[in-house]
Amino acid sequence: MIDYSEASGTYDDTRHCDGALIELMARRGAFAARASGEGARRARVLDFGCGTGNYLAELSRRFDCELFGLESSDAMREIASSKCPLSRIEKGDHSSLPFERGFFDFVFMTDVVHHVPDIPEIERRAAMAGFRCAGTEIKANPGPHVVDGAFLRMVGEKNYSMFKLLSEAEYESGYAAMRTEEGRIFISPGAGETLLWLGKGEA
Repeated sequence: MIDYSEASGTYDDTRHCDGALIELMARRGAFAARASGEGARRARVLDFGCGTGNYLAELSRRFDCELFGLESSDAMREIASSKCPLSRIEKGDHSSLPFERGFFDFVFMTDVVHHVPDIPEIERRAAMAGFRCAGTEIKANPGPHVVDGAFLRMVGEKNYSMFKLLSEAEYESGYAAMRTEEGRIFISPGAGETLLWLGKGEA
Protein backbone atom coordinates (compact mmCIF):
# COMPACT_ATOMS: atom_id res chain seq x y z
CA MET A 1 0.00 0.00 0.00
CA ILE A 2 1.41 3.38 -1.00
CA ASP A 3 1.25 6.12 1.64
CA TYR A 4 0.67 9.28 -0.36
CA SER A 5 0.43 11.35 2.80
CA GLU A 6 4.07 10.50 3.48
CA ALA A 7 5.01 11.14 -0.16
CA SER A 8 3.36 14.57 -0.17
CA GLY A 9 6.27 16.15 1.70
CA THR A 10 8.74 15.56 -1.14
CA TYR A 11 6.38 15.04 -4.10
CA ASP A 12 6.91 18.46 -5.67
CA ASP A 13 10.70 18.16 -5.47
CA THR A 14 10.74 16.08 -8.65
CA ARG A 15 7.14 15.81 -9.89
CA HIS A 16 6.03 18.59 -12.19
CA CYS A 17 3.40 19.38 -14.80
CA ASP A 18 4.14 18.03 -18.29
CA GLY A 19 3.36 20.90 -20.66
CA ALA A 20 3.40 18.59 -23.69
CA LEU A 21 0.52 16.56 -22.24
CA ILE A 22 -1.48 19.73 -21.67
CA GLU A 23 -0.89 20.72 -25.31
CA LEU A 24 -2.20 17.31 -26.47
CA MET A 25 -5.35 17.81 -24.40
CA ALA A 26 -5.79 21.38 -25.60
CA ARG A 27 -5.56 20.31 -29.26
CA ARG A 28 -8.53 18.03 -28.64
CA GLY A 29 -10.55 20.96 -27.31
CA ALA A 30 -10.50 19.82 -23.70
CA PHE A 31 -10.45 23.33 -22.25
CA ALA A 32 -12.52 25.18 -24.85
CA ALA A 33 -15.82 26.88 -24.01
CA ARG A 34 -18.98 24.78 -24.43
CA ALA A 35 -22.25 25.79 -26.02
CA SER A 36 -25.21 26.12 -23.68
CA GLY A 37 -28.80 27.28 -23.83
CA GLU A 38 -27.68 30.79 -22.99
CA GLY A 39 -24.64 30.87 -25.30
CA ALA A 40 -21.14 29.74 -24.36
CA ARG A 41 -19.99 28.66 -20.92
CA ARG A 42 -16.59 27.72 -19.51
CA ALA A 43 -15.61 24.07 -19.76
CA ARG A 44 -15.82 22.05 -16.53
CA VAL A 45 -12.59 20.06 -16.18
CA LEU A 46 -11.72 17.46 -13.53
CA ASP A 47 -8.22 16.29 -12.63
CA PHE A 48 -8.93 12.82 -11.24
CA GLY A 49 -6.22 12.01 -8.70
CA CYS A 50 -4.88 15.56 -8.75
CA GLY A 51 -2.10 14.97 -6.19
CA THR A 52 -0.56 18.27 -5.13
CA GLY A 53 -2.31 20.19 -7.90
CA ASN A 54 0.55 20.73 -10.35
CA TYR A 55 -1.67 20.34 -13.42
CA LEU A 56 -4.52 22.38 -11.96
CA ALA A 57 -2.13 25.22 -11.17
CA GLU A 58 -0.78 25.26 -14.73
CA LEU A 59 -4.24 25.03 -16.30
CA SER A 60 -5.48 27.95 -14.20
CA ARG A 61 -2.65 30.07 -15.60
CA ARG A 62 -3.28 29.12 -19.22
CA PHE A 63 -6.99 28.50 -19.76
CA ASP A 64 -10.32 30.04 -18.83
CA CYS A 65 -12.21 27.01 -17.55
CA GLU A 66 -13.78 25.75 -14.33
CA LEU A 67 -11.24 23.50 -12.62
CA PHE A 68 -11.92 20.70 -10.16
CA GLY A 69 -9.70 18.16 -8.45
CA LEU A 70 -10.38 14.80 -6.83
CA GLU A 71 -7.80 13.37 -4.42
CA SER A 72 -8.03 10.72 -1.71
CA SER A 73 -4.91 11.75 0.25
CA ASP A 74 -5.64 14.47 2.82
CA ALA A 75 -2.03 15.72 2.78
CA MET A 76 -1.89 15.89 -1.02
CA ARG A 77 -5.26 17.62 -1.15
CA GLU A 78 -4.20 20.24 1.40
CA ILE A 79 -1.17 21.18 -0.70
CA ALA A 80 -3.27 21.28 -3.88
CA SER A 81 -5.87 23.53 -2.24
CA SER A 82 -3.24 26.03 -1.12
CA LYS A 83 -1.62 25.99 -4.57
CA CYS A 84 -4.92 26.27 -6.48
CA PRO A 85 -7.27 28.52 -4.48
CA LEU A 86 -9.65 29.02 -7.42
CA SER A 87 -10.13 25.28 -8.03
CA ARG A 88 -12.66 23.13 -6.19
CA ILE A 89 -10.73 20.18 -4.78
CA GLU A 90 -12.67 17.36 -3.13
CA LYS A 91 -11.84 14.19 -1.23
CA GLY A 92 -12.73 11.01 -3.13
CA ASP A 93 -11.71 8.25 -5.49
CA HIS A 94 -13.30 5.93 -8.07
CA SER A 95 -15.65 4.51 -5.42
CA SER A 96 -16.71 7.87 -4.01
CA LEU A 97 -17.38 10.69 -6.48
CA PRO A 98 -18.80 13.87 -4.89
CA PHE A 99 -20.08 15.23 -8.21
CA GLU A 100 -23.25 14.80 -10.24
CA ARG A 101 -23.24 12.29 -13.08
CA GLY A 102 -22.42 13.97 -16.40
CA PHE A 103 -21.27 17.18 -14.71
CA PHE A 104 -17.87 17.41 -16.42
CA ASP A 105 -16.96 18.18 -20.00
CA PHE A 106 -13.48 16.72 -19.67
CA VAL A 107 -11.87 14.41 -17.09
CA PHE A 108 -8.20 13.53 -17.15
CA MET A 109 -5.79 11.43 -15.12
CA THR A 110 -1.99 11.62 -15.18
CA ASP A 111 0.18 8.94 -13.57
CA VAL A 112 -2.98 7.25 -12.28
CA VAL A 113 -3.99 4.69 -14.91
CA HIS A 114 -0.90 2.56 -14.22
CA HIS A 115 -2.58 1.53 -10.97
CA VAL A 116 -5.16 -0.31 -13.13
CA PRO A 117 -4.03 -3.72 -14.48
CA ASP A 118 -4.34 -3.02 -18.21
CA ILE A 119 -5.83 -0.76 -20.88
CA PRO A 120 -8.32 -3.35 -22.22
CA GLU A 121 -9.77 -3.58 -18.71
CA ILE A 122 -10.15 0.21 -18.60
CA GLU A 123 -11.88 0.15 -22.00
CA ARG A 124 -14.21 -2.65 -20.90
CA ARG A 125 -15.25 -0.86 -17.75
CA ALA A 126 -15.61 2.44 -19.59
CA ALA A 127 -17.92 0.79 -22.14
CA MET A 128 -20.04 -0.60 -19.29
CA ALA A 129 -20.42 2.98 -18.04
CA GLY A 130 -21.51 4.28 -21.45
CA PHE A 131 -18.20 5.56 -22.79
CA ARG A 132 -16.50 4.74 -26.08
CA CYS A 133 -12.82 4.41 -26.85
CA ALA A 134 -11.77 7.35 -29.03
CA GLY A 135 -8.30 5.95 -29.61
CA THR A 136 -4.88 5.80 -28.01
CA GLU A 137 -1.93 8.09 -28.53
CA ILE A 138 1.73 7.46 -27.76
CA LYS A 139 3.92 10.27 -26.44
CA ALA A 140 7.40 8.79 -26.80
CA ASN A 141 10.36 9.96 -24.72
CA PRO A 142 13.31 7.72 -25.59
CA GLY A 143 15.92 10.17 -24.40
CA PRO A 144 18.78 10.63 -24.15
CA HIS A 145 18.34 10.52 -20.38
CA VAL A 146 21.02 11.31 -17.83
CA VAL A 147 21.57 9.75 -14.42
CA ASP A 148 22.08 13.17 -12.84
CA GLY A 149 21.46 14.65 -9.42
CA ALA A 150 17.78 15.36 -10.11
CA PHE A 151 17.22 11.79 -11.32
CA LEU A 152 18.92 10.33 -8.23
CA ARG A 153 16.93 12.64 -5.96
CA MET A 154 13.70 11.43 -7.55
CA VAL A 155 14.69 7.81 -6.91
CA GLY A 156 15.97 8.60 -3.41
CA GLU A 157 12.67 10.22 -2.43
CA LYS A 158 10.65 7.43 -4.10
CA ASN A 159 8.51 10.03 -5.85
CA TYR A 160 7.14 7.53 -8.33
CA SER A 161 4.81 4.90 -6.99
CA MET A 162 6.61 1.95 -8.61
CA PHE A 163 9.52 2.43 -6.21
CA LYS A 164 7.18 1.93 -3.28
CA LEU A 165 6.11 -1.45 -4.67
CA LEU A 166 9.64 -2.86 -4.25
CA SER A 167 10.83 -4.51 -1.06
CA GLU A 168 13.23 -2.36 0.94
CA ALA A 169 16.10 -4.72 0.10
CA GLU A 170 15.33 -4.54 -3.64
CA TYR A 171 15.08 -0.79 -3.53
CA GLU A 172 18.31 -0.25 -1.58
CA SER A 173 20.26 -2.63 -3.82
CA GLY A 174 19.04 -0.94 -7.00
CA TYR A 175 19.55 2.57 -5.65
CA ALA A 176 23.11 1.78 -4.57
CA ALA A 177 23.91 0.44 -8.05
CA MET A 178 22.34 3.49 -9.67
CA ARG A 179 24.44 5.93 -7.62
CA THR A 180 27.61 4.36 -9.02
CA GLU A 181 26.44 5.34 -12.52
CA GLU A 182 25.86 9.05 -11.92
CA GLY A 183 26.57 10.95 -15.14
CA ARG A 184 25.75 8.04 -17.45
CA ILE A 185 23.70 8.91 -20.54
CA PHE A 186 21.28 6.28 -21.80
CA ILE A 187 18.53 5.74 -24.35
CA SER A 188 15.28 4.08 -23.32
CA PRO A 189 13.34 3.18 -26.51
CA GLY A 190 10.20 2.16 -24.65
CA ALA A 191 10.00 5.26 -22.47
CA GLY A 192 7.03 7.59 -22.74
CA GLU A 193 3.32 7.69 -22.03
CA THR A 194 0.27 6.06 -23.55
CA LEU A 195 -2.78 8.33 -23.65
CA LEU A 196 -6.15 6.62 -23.73
CA TRP A 197 -9.00 8.84 -24.95
CA LEU A 198 -12.58 8.03 -23.97
CA GLY A 199 -15.68 9.86 -25.19
CA LYS A 200 -19.32 10.03 -24.27
CA GLY A 201 -21.94 8.18 -26.30
CA GLU A 202 -21.62 6.91 -29.84
CA ALA A 203 -18.66 7.56 -32.13
